[in-house]
Amino acid sequence: MKRLKFEKVGDINSDFPYINVYLVDFDEPIIEIAVDEHNNIKFVMYKNNINDVVLSVENLKEILRVGEDFLPKALEDQKSELNRLTTRCE
Repeated sequence: MKRLKFEKVGDINSDFPYINVYLVDFDEPIIEIAVDEHNNIKFVMYKNNINDVVLSVENLKEILRVGEDFLPKALEDQKSELNRLTTRCE
């Protein structure tokens, strides 16, 4: 099983943060875990300089688990931020 590294990224151009997934020994992400326009989780596979990205079932389960944990937190954070902004405008 390859070791994975997860990095949460905030992007001013995105409504939600997202998570980049890396192989531990590489600088380029292999997958992005994000929230789509329907508030569902999505996985974006990146093209990169790694010839073949081979992941085990355990790696895929870990990526899915991180995504499943991330989604409700991202949605709740977005809701809290909208409530905060709405309250400030009143």
